[in-house]
Amino acid sequence: MTTCESAQDAIRLLSGESFDAIISDYLMPGMDGIRFLQHLREHGDETPFIIFTGKGREDVVIEALNSGADFYLQKGGDPKAQFLELSKKIQYAVARKRSEMALRESEAFLDSIFSSIQDGISVLDRSFTIIKVNRTMEEWYSREMPLIGRKCWEAYRGLSERCEPCPSYQALQTDRPAREIVPMVDAGTTIGWIDLYSFPLVDSANGETVGVIEYVRNITAEKQAQDELKNAYEQISAAEERLRGQYEELAAAQAELQKQQQQLEEVTGTVPGVVYQFYIRSDGSMGFHYVSGRAQEVLGLSSDPTDFFGRFTAQVDPRDREALLGSINTAVRSRSPWDFEGRFVKSSGETIWFQGQSRPLDRGNELVYSGLLTDITDRKRAEEELVESEERYRIIVETANEGIWTINADFITTFTNRKMREMFGYSAGEMLGHPVWDFVPAEEVESMKQSLHQRRTGKPGRYERQWRRKDGSTVWCLTSATPLFSPEGTFLGSFGMFTDITERRRTEQALRDSEEKYRTLVETTGDFIWEVDTHGIYTYVSPQVREILGYEPDEMIGKTPFDFMPPAEVRRVAAEFSRSAASYLPIANLENACVRKDGRTIILETSGVPKREKDGGYIGYRGIDRDITERKKAKEQLHSRQVLLDAVLDSTDNGILVVSDSGEVRTMNRRFRELWRIPEDLFASGNDVALLAYVADQLRDPEAFLAEVKRPYATDEESRSTIRFRDGRIFERYSRIVRREGRQHRLWSFRDITEQKRTEDALRENENRLRLVTDNMVDLITRIDRNRTVVYCSPSAERVTGYPAAYLIGHTVTEFIHPDDTERVIRQIRAAIGQHLPSVRLEYRYRTKQGDCRWFESETRILYDKSGEYDGAIFTIRDITDRKQAGETLRESEERYRSVIENIEDGFFRTDREGRVVMVSPSAVRMTGHASVEAAIGVPMVSIYRNPDARDTLLDMMRKQGSVRDYEVEIRKKDGSVFWGSISAHYLYDESGAVNGTEGIIRDITERKNMENALRLANRKLLLLGSTSRHDIINQLTVLQGYLELLEMKLTDPSAAQLYDRITSAAQRIAAILQFTKEYENIGVRAPVWKEIRTLVETAAGQVVPANVKVVCDIPARCEVFADPLIARVFYTLMDNAVRHGTPIGTIRFSVQKTGDDCRIVCEDDGAGILADEKEKIFAKGFGKGTGLGLFLAREILAITGITIRENGEPGKGARFEIVVPEGMYRIGGRDTPGAGGSPS
Repeated sequence: MTTCESAQDAIRLLSGESFDAIISDYLMPGMDGIRFLQHLREHGDETPFIIFTGKGREDVVIEALNSGADFYLQKGGDPKAQFLELSKKIQYAVARKRSEMALRESEAFLDSIFSSIQDGISVLDRSFTIIKVNRTMEEWYSREMPLIGRKCWEAYRGLSERCEPCPSYQALQTDRPAREIVPMVDAGTTIGWIDLYSFPLVDSANGETVGVIEYVRNITAEKQAQDELKNAYEQISAAEERLRGQYEELAAAQAELQKQQQQLEEVTGTVPGVVYQFYIRSDGSMGFHYVSGRAQEVLGLSSDPTDFFGRFTAQVDPRDREALLGSINTAVRSRSPWDFEGRFVKSSGETIWFQGQSRPLDRGNELVYSGLLTDITDRKRAEEELVESEERYRIIVETANEGIWTINADFITTFTNRKMREMFGYSAGEMLGHPVWDFVPAEEVESMKQSLHQRRTGKPGRYERQWRRKDGSTVWCLTSATPLFSPEGTFLGSFGMFTDITERRRTEQALRDSEEKYRTLVETTGDFIWEVDTHGIYTYVSPQVREILGYEPDEMIGKTPFDFMPPAEVRRVAAEFSRSAASYLPIANLENACVRKDGRTIILETSGVPKREKDGGYIGYRGIDRDITERKKAKEQLHSRQVLLDAVLDSTDNGILVVSDSGEVRTMNRRFRELWRIPEDLFASGNDVALLAYVADQLRDPEAFLAEVKRPYATDEESRSTIRFRDGRIFERYSRIVRREGRQHRLWSFRDITEQKRTEDALRENENRLRLVTDNMVDLITRIDRNRTVVYCSPSAERVTGYPAAYLIGHTVTEFIHPDDTERVIRQIRAAIGQHLPSVRLEYRYRTKQGDCRWFESETRILYDKSGEYDGAIFTIRDITDRKQAGETLRESEERYRSVIENIEDGFFRTDREGRVVMVSPSAVRMTGHASVEAAIGVPMVSIYRNPDARDTLLDMMRKQGSVRDYEVEIRKKDGSVFWGSISAHYLYDESGAVNGTEGIIRDITERKNMENALRLANRKLLLLGSTSRHDIINQLTVLQGYLELLEMKLTDPSAAQLYDRITSAAQRIAAILQFTKEYENIGVRAPVWKEIRTLVETAAGQVVPANVKVVCDIPARCEVFADPLIARVFYTLMDNAVRHGTPIGTIRFSVQKTGDDCRIVCEDDGAGILADEKEKIFAKGFGKGTGLGLFLAREILAITGITIRENGEPGKGARFEIVVPEGMYRIGGRDTPGAGGSPS
C-alpha cells in the first residue's frame, strides 16, 4: 500500500509503477478526485478507482461514476463498518478487473488459434451468409475477397443458388455434423478437392442452432495419391497372378527336385516362400523331411526339420490354429492336396498372413506332402484394398462422364453404364441383348462388323464413328475398344469407352482454320510452352515465361534449360533428361529448380514429348513447364497439418476412443479421460483390460457396453446410442469402423448430453402443458392444409362456432365465412403468402351453427415447407362481436368527446406509444403556437418541453402512480418562447394491457406562477426582516441580561429584588418568544419528504434518552411517512417530554397500527401519564412547565401534510400519543399505499 499527499504525486508515481486499485478523496490540494480520475482514464489507465465523498454530495458521485469510477463511499458513520465495506469493494473491483483482462486475453488467444489453423474454417449464419473466416480461407479464395457478408455458394463455388449436396444445409436441418468431399472451384474451373466437415453452431445460452462452422481440408494431393495407389494395386494383382503360375509350375516339377538336392537348395533360395516336405507314416508318426533356408527370413524359425511342426503350430495365431490342424487332418484322411491361409505371429511380435499349399505323394509306408509356405500379408492387404477399389470402380463407372459398353464374343451387348444409355437415349433393357451394329446407321453396318472382327485378333481399336440414337438422330463418339480374353486366350468380348464428340466434330474444321487463335491460347495459358532441338537448345518459348521466370522469350532462345538452373540441379536434371532423350521417351512431371531473373528460386514441373519429322526422324522435344512452387509448399505443410489435426482432436469437446479388433485401446484424447474421469496412474499403466473395466463400472448397464465393444467388426455400419451413468450423467455414443494399418478399428465418440437431455425432458413437459392449454383455451385453434381444408380443431370449436370439432375437420375454412368477406380473406392470405410473411391478422364474419353471424378476429400463422412453398396455416380465432359492437358505441362516444375537446379552454393532447401527437385540441394548438391542428399532429411530445428530462420524470411518475395531476413544467412554444404549464396525464392501454400512448390536459399557469414568485419574494423579504430584527433584539436582550446580573449583585432592598425578578422573567419570556419565531418560521419552508420512522426513533433516542430508560421500537424497517423535514423534532419532543415529565419512567415504546385507510404511529410510556383535563391543553402554545412550545410545534409540523396527533393514555399508567397518518402519506416496504403514488400531490 502506498500513500500520496496529492493527485499530482500519485500521477508521477503511477507513471513508473502499477497498482491493483486506487482509493482517492474528492477534495485534495491542487487537483480534486474527479479531475484525477479523468486524467487517468484519458491516459489509458484502467486501474480500479474508488472515491470518497462527503454526505449529500450526490452530484459528485454521479460525475465520478460517469467519469469511470468503479465505486464510491460516503464519509461518516461507523469507521469499522466503512473500512469493511471499502475492503469488500477493493476485492470486488480488483477481481472484476482481472476477470476482464483474463477475458480479453482469452479472446485474443482464441483468435490467434483460429488464425493459425492451416486448414480452412468458415462460420456461416442460418441464411448461409459468411460471418467469419480464418486466414487460410482468405488465401485460398483471395480472388473472391471480401468473403464476409456473402453467400457461401457465391463466394466459394461461383454459383447463384445453394449447391447440392450441401453438408452445411444438412447440419442445419439435422443439428448433426455432416461431411462431403467437394471440388474447389476457381473462375468456374475445378482446381482441386476439399474435405468439407460442417458442424452446427449452437448458442450455449439457449441451446439453439444459430449457424454452421465449416472445417475445410485441401485433399487435392491425397486424392492424387489415391489414384496412384489404385494403379499400384492393379500392378500387384498382375504380379500375384504371375506368382501363382510360377507356383503351379514348381509343384509339377516337385518329384524331379527331390532327386536333385543341390538344385533344390538353389531353387528354394529364390522361391518367395518356404519350401518343405512333410510326411505322415502308417504308425501315426509325422515330421518334416526338409525345410528350406528361407524359414528364418519368412517365419523367423530355424530351418531344422526336427520338431518344426510343433514350433510352427505353436506360433500360428490362436484364432487360426484349430482351423489349421483341422485342414491338415482333412487333407490327410482324403489324401487330397492341402491349401490353407492363416495368421502367424513371429517371435518379434509381428503378425503376418501365410498360405500353405502342398500335394500328396504316396510312398508306401508314408504319405509325403511337398509344398510351399508363402508370406501373403501384402496380398491380403491388397485384397482388402481391392474390395474398396472395386466399390470405387463401380461408383466411377456409374458416375463417369464417358459411356462404357461391354459386349460378348458374339458382339451382343452385356452391359452399358448410365452415361452410355443417356448418350443414345435408351434404357438399360432396350440395349441389353442387341448386337452392336443395331445402333449404327445402315450404311455403316458392314464397316462396323469388320472393325469388331479385329478385336478377335487381339487388336485394340480407337476410332471416331457415327452412332444412331433412339430418336433417329446421330451422335459422333470417340471410341476406345479393348479386346477381352480369358487366361487361356479365348476371346470373351470387348470393352469400350465412348466419348460424345459431336460438338467437337462440328468445330474441328473451325479449329483447324484458327491456328492463330490456338497460338494466342498457348501464349496466354498459365504455363509456358517450349521447344528444344536435339542439343536441348530452346527454339521456341511462349510469352507466359515472362510471368513465371521473368525473362523475355528472346532472352531464352538459343540457351538450354540448364542455363537457368542452380549448378547442383543441373547435374541431376541433365542425367534425367539424357536418359529420356537417349530412348526418345516422353518426359513426365520432372520437377526441377529454376532461378528467376529476379534471383528467386522456384520449382517447375516439366513434361515433354519427342518431336519428329514426317519421316519419323527425331528433331527435339516439345513440352510445357508449370510453376508448382506453391504445391510443393503445400506438401511440406502436410505434416504440420497432421500435427494440427492431432491438436484439434485433443481440443474437441467430444471424447474420442479407438479400439482395435482385438480389444486393444489404440487412441484416446484428453476429453475422453476427462469425461470418464480416468485416473492418471490407470491411463499411464497401459492396462487396457483394467481401463475398460473402470469405464464399464461407472455405467448403469455395463454388460451392454462391453458387448458393444466386443461386437464383431465384420460390418461398417455406424451406430448411435445413449449411455446412462450411475451418477445421473448421460452420454451420446457414436461408433463406426475405421481402417488403420491394415486392420479394422472401432472409433467411439462420446458427448456429454446431460444438460441437453434435461432440457429435452423439460421441453417435452412444456409441450404436454402446451397441448393441455391448447385443448382448454378459450380461443379456437384451427389448422388448414394448402387446399384450405381443416385438418385440426381445438375442443373449443363447439363453444365458439356451435359446430363440434370433428364436424369442422374435412370442411374448407371458407365455407363458414360470410360471403361478403370470403374474397377479401382469401385475397389477404394470398398477399401474405406472396410476400412470404410469417403471419397475417384477419377480421371477418362467421356463420355459426345457430345461423347468426359473429365477428371473428384471427391471428393467422402462415406455414411453409422446407423448400419455402406454402403448406397451410394455423388460425387462432377469437370472437370479437362484443368488441365490434362496443367499437360502434365508442365511435359515437368519441364524436361527442371530440366536440367537448374542441371547445375546452385547457389544452388537450393524446400521443401514440412513440410519444408523437395523434390528437390535439385547438386550445392546445393556440397555447403551443402551432399554425393548425394538422400541423401539430405527428409532433414529438418531447419537443414542447424546455428540458426534455422533465418528460422522462413525468413518465416515470406515471409508471409508478398510473397517472399524474398538476405536474408543473416549463413548456416551449413553436417560436421558442417559454411559458409555465400544469400537466395532468395518464397512460392509454390496448386490449392486451400494454401501454399504447398517453392522454392529458395542459393548463397555462404562467400568471399563477408569476403571482407565486412575487409572493415568494415578499415572504423572503419578510423572513429576512424577521431574522434581522430578531438577531438585533437578541443582541440587545443579551446586553440587558448581563446588566441584570450585575444589578443583582448590588441589590439590598427586598422590594427592588422583587422588581428585579419580574424584569428577569420578562427578559426570559422575550428570549423564548424569539426562539419560537425562529423555529416556527422554518415550518413548511422546505418541501415534504419521505422519512423512515424507525430511523427517526433511533436517532432521537440516541440524543435525548438516558441509559436507565429503555426504548423499544416495534415499527418494521422501511415504514415511511411523507412529512415536513422537521418531523424528527416531533419524535425528539415526545421522548424528551417523557423523560423530563413522566418520572418515574422505565420504558418508551413505539409501534404502528393499520386502521382502515389510515396508519397510526403510537408512542407510549410507563410513566405518570397526563391528567384528563390537560390532554388537549398540552398542544396549546405556552402550556406546560418549559417553554410550552414543544407539542404545539409538533402538531404544526405534522399538519403540513395532513397528519394529526392526540394523547389518549390513562392517567397514572403512562402517556400514550397517537400520530394518525392519512392514506397516501405513508408507505410500508418502500411501496406506496394503494392510490397514493410515488409522491403525494
